[in-house]
Amino acid sequence: MGWLYKPGSDPPVVPIQNPISMLVNQLVTGSGWAIDNKTLGLLNGGPIEKLTAGLYKGNRAVVQYVLKDLSAKDFMLAPPDNYRGLTGLMFAVKYGDIEMLRFLVDTGSSFSASSSANDSDGSCNTLEAFLRQGDEKKNTALHEAVSMGNMAAAEVLVKADPNHRHAQNSDGETPIYIAVKLGHIDILRMMCTILKVPAFDGPDGRTALHAAVTRLPKETTESSEAVQVVIDTLIRYIGDENKQEIRTLVDQADDKCGNTALHLAVLGKHLGVVKQLLGADNLFKHDLKCNSDSKNPIYIAAELGYTDIFKEFSQTKYYASENAPGPRKRSVVHAAVISRDADCIRYVLEHTSDLVTSCDEDGMTPLHYVVLHKFDSVLDMIVKATVKANSIYRFRTDYEGMVPTPLWLAMEGGFTSTVIQLIKLLPGVCLEINHDNKRNILHFAAFRSDKKMVQAILKYCPQDDIDTLVKGKDDNGDTPLHLLIDQGCFIADLLKYERVVRMVKNKQDMTPLDMLYNQDKIIADQLQIKKELDGTQVNQHSCFWRRRTKFNPIAQDSLVPSWKRSEKDDKFKRRNKELMKEELIQYKERTNTQIIVTALIVTVTFTVGFTMPGGYYESGDLNQGLVLLSKKRAFSAFMISDALALALSTISLFLYFISTTYEDPQLVSKLNGVSSGLTVVSVVAMMLTFITGTYAVLSHSPLVAITVCIICSTSFLFIIVFLIIKSRYDREKIEENAP
Repeated sequence: MGWLYKPGSDPPVVPIQNPISMLVNQLVTGSGWAIDNKTLGLLNGGPIEKLTAGLYKGNRAVVQYVLKDLSAKDFMLAPPDNYRGLTGLMFAVKYGDIEMLRFLVDTGSSFSASSSANDSDGSCNTLEAFLRQGDEKKNTALHEAVSMGNMAAAEVLVKADPNHRHAQNSDGETPIYIAVKLGHIDILRMMCTILKVPAFDGPDGRTALHAAVTRLPKETTESSEAVQVVIDTLIRYIGDENKQEIRTLVDQADDKCGNTALHLAVLGKHLGVVKQLLGADNLFKHDLKCNSDSKNPIYIAAELGYTDIFKEFSQTKYYASENAPGPRKRSVVHAAVISRDADCIRYVLEHTSDLVTSCDEDGMTPLHYVVLHKFDSVLDMIVKATVKANSIYRFRTDYEGMVPTPLWLAMEGGFTSTVIQLIKLLPGVCLEINHDNKRNILHFAAFRSDKKMVQAILKYCPQDDIDTLVKGKDDNGDTPLHLLIDQGCFIADLLKYERVVRMVKNKQDMTPLDMLYNQDKIIADQLQIKKELDGTQVNQHSCFWRRRTKFNPIAQDSLVPSWKRSEKDDKFKRRNKELMKEELIQYKERTNTQIIVTALIVTVTFTVGFTMPGGYYESGDLNQGLVLLSKKRAFSAFMISDALALALSTISLFLYFISTTYEDPQLVSKLNGVSSGLTVVSVVAMMLTFITGTYAVLSHSPLVAITVCIICSTSFLFIIVFLIIKSRYDREKIEENAP
């Protein structure tokens, strides 16, 4: 060979062996159209090498000579293997030589049809064979022009062969697919306008529509120009012989995930593209496919909570697709609930309310998923839609089989707020029974020691249902009170419930009270239960220093041996003493600070009683030793408020002292509570003492006196606000910790 060119390597170098070769080298690297044929003939290599070298160098003279003067038309179709199948057209496109490209096309058009060039459709002329020739990767010159975004070159090639349905290269891409993928919209529009049979195919079953949607930024409401060009082209071809083939393009699914362009538009939240594709769909009238995950575009829109996109589908009346089941036979209502988007759920229910009672493969309805995800904000909406969808439909009142009812699902999840809503919306569900162990919801909450759940059931269930729940027995004969005491779950409301039967026996002939002694060790809150049942707590309706009379609630015929009961009682007593000591230590730590504050108030108010504002009459006066301001009303108010502050703080200090002599934490707590209240009032009285005393002294300057009174009065406002906030906080803490 004279020289070989490989793409990506350095430009070919002509071997210089003599002066004639030097001359030929200069001529080949020139740009003129004139060349000496004799000189050209001395060039190393055959016509194919001469042609390729001329194309590479852009020397039209060499190309013209080989193609016309030597009539080497076959060389257009058979580039050497050394050039990786690069044709002359590709050289011209690669280096942007439009003139050379036009020359090659014009030259090729002058040759007659060649029998050596065959296309899939039959024989074609030399020009068509030349234009459709591909390299080793099956890229044609048009593939190359589109990849480079060379509009001029692409237009020359398309106009030269408008009838060709361009095949896919080794990557499965047609020129139109490449134009869409790279965003060359002008080239795309030109090809779709000129080509008579445009090919939109892409790799792995994808089409140009897939590529157009994939290029878009996520969550855009704008339409795609590329999508519109493709759709307009499809519309233009309706009625042609390729009608059915072109219609199916919109519904073409890729090989990997089975997604159509519409699937991708929904997944990317491209509202504008969805509108475009649905507009095309109205023309072609095809059904919406499901992808490999068994999801059609409507299901995906509901699952992702894309309400606007779902509305578009609803407006196009895709009833069959809306009713089509998704993965695991879930409906679009299931999908909307999983999206946790309240607006989407509301809209879906308005258009597909009949699916609200449908069950998936697991037997779960949308209501089950609302409960499972603790989506309380839409619970009311789902329940009402469920009841409205089918008047015969009723919520099961038993828990049997593999699928729990929504209420039991909420119970198992510990979703107290969800249980409360279900009881309010469907009071009849309170009596649901788990047929595996015959337990009702109160059994279940008591067994799990879920105090909030027990309280919610007692508070929100109808009264008649509560009586049934409290007296209900499981397969062991245990009532909820049996389980509550056995688990050490202290619920004062249930223990005090007037209709609870404390002496009913289970199948082991044990009463709820016997369950205290079922285990040797003290479980959880059993000590509190024991104190409540034995009456060791203080009666809240009596005076705080009185105690209720103890009683023994243990039945005479109890199966618990007396020695076992005595041992457990001793443990209760020891544990009770330990808790009392701990509480007393805490009270004493808080009391120390309170005593200091109270003692300080006593000292100040006592001193003020002998330090009168305004002073006394001097010796020799008629009222010698009397207070100068004693006849002013402000002074009288001063003395009364000071006396009140002194009396209250003294009583408070005395009560603190008395509390140190008791070892009962409840009594100490009450004494401290009274002392704290007296201290707060004495602080208010002390501030009032200051205000009235100051006013009495400054009465001759009303402006100053009033200003001082207003400033000092802000303390009252602060105390009031603080007490309100504290009372609310304490109330919330009590409700939170209430057994």
